[in-house]
Formats: sequence, C-alpha cells, structure tokens
Amino acid sequence: MSDRLSGKIALVTGAGQGVGQGIAFALAGNGAKVAVTGRTLSKLEATCAEIAKRGGEAFPIECNVKD
Repeated sequence: MSDRLSGKIALVTGAGQGVGQGIAFALAGNGAKVAVTGRTLSKLEATCAEIAKRGGEAFPIECNVKD
C-alpha cells in the first residue's frame, strides 16, 4: 500500500462492482480514505471489507445518484 494519497478523502460512485469498485481499490491502495456509494448496500459492504482486508479505510453509503 502506498501513502501517496494519505490525508485525502475520495467519493466513488458505483463502487459496489466493476470499474467503480476498481477505482475504490486503487484509491484506497494509495492511502485515501474512500466513501463508496451505490444502490446495493451489500455490494458496498463487500467492497469496504475487501479494502479493510488490504489495509485501507472505507465507508459504504447506499444511494442512487439519479435521486
């Protein structure tokens, strides 16, 4: 894990799967704290668990950006 983004907070939409999840992993892997957002809480929690397993910090926020 790099600390290049240490002290930064990132908000990633669609972070429960696919590209959004990959972006969340990359940001956390570089030291950012990540707010992961999406429509399905269970997927967001899984993303956060994986980030924590890798030594990062993340928080799930269930939402629909269209609302």
